Amino acid sequence: MKIKYRIKNNGQSTDFCFTKDNYILLAGEQFAIGQTEITEELVEGLHSDEFKIIRDVESQKNICVALLARTDHKTLSDYAYPNDQPLWLTYRKQLRDIMTAGVMATMPDKPF
Repeated sequence: MKIKYRIKNNGQSTDFCFTKDNYILLAGEQFAIGQTEITEELVEGLHSDEFKIIRDVESQKNICVALLARTDHKTLSDYAYPNDQPLWLTYRKQLRDIMTAGVMATMPDKPF
């Protein structure tokens, strides 16, 4: 028994199914020989390095968007702790810089 999978142009693996040994390979299809189940490790191993990088950068951008949304109120003029605002403004700038960098970056520490 083998697992057949197809690789799309974006490097993501898809179309998993079990096949018999006499299956004829079509263009763009590959086998994971000796596998009897589709595991997360198997799927991850089938993704291209370029796809993994893009996926991880996009995931980090989504985290930055969420963190920015959670700290919007700290930049308003009526924020209860005006002395802390410069720290939050710096933190938020670092998050925006990560979003525009297009590469993985170290996430900044929250001011507190």
